[in-house]
Amino acid sequence: MVFQDFIRRTLILALPAGIEYTVTQIDFQTWSVEIADLSFAPAVQREAGILCRDLKLRTPSLIFAPWLAPHPGEKRRRVRRAFPSP
Repeated sequence: MVFQDFIRRTLILALPAGIEYTVTQIDFQTWSVEIADLSFAPAVQREAGILCRDLKLRTPSLIFAPWLAPHPGEKRRRVRRAFPSP
């Protein structure tokens, strides 16, 4: 498992300012990465690889999709986990 701050840092390093994103950890090995501009997917893949190498972790599978804005009034969560804590 990777802490949310590390995932957030990965996206901040990979994306230019102002590009919206949401990352969902589907399980220990898979992240769903929604970004407003999918042309930055290779940069996200590269930064995730660097993060995992530095932390001595296996790089997760990344599933890329277009970013969708949250419904009005819904709290924006940039990083979330879709499975229960161990």
